[in-house]
Amino acid sequence: MALRLLTGALVAALVTAVMFALKAATIARGADPFDDPRVNAFFFAGLVALLVTAALTGAALARRPGRRGRLVAAGLGLVVGALGGALVALAAGALLPAGGSWVWGEVNLWVIALLALAAVLVLRARAGRPERTT
Repeated sequence: MALRLLTGALVAALVTAVMFALKAATIARGADPFDDPRVNAFFFAGLVALLVTAALTGAALARRPGRRGRLVAAGLGLVVGALGGALVALAAGALLPAGGSWVWGEVNLWVIALLALAAVLVLRARAGRPERTT
């Protein structure tokens, strides 16, 4: 069950990365980052996919195998994902130069998407291995 949930999380993490990349490409082609409906659509699709990634990852890590345990773990996954995203955004805001290119405003989204993808890949690789009994 955990491997299936992590596979779903992997798909959602890939969708997140693609949506944020499409958002950046749309801005790079000259779209207004605040008024263009395509930019907003790519952002919100990426955000929803990121929330799905966090919830599925949390559910996959549930210690209690029932429906209630997985729902609680999914909720905790959302909280941890939101806190992690906020920390990345704060760090990006503190470390990156203010103003200038639109690229600096997008870095936090790229970092969040890549961290989510990396976390799911690591967890999925671990879930696919048999447990050691030594």
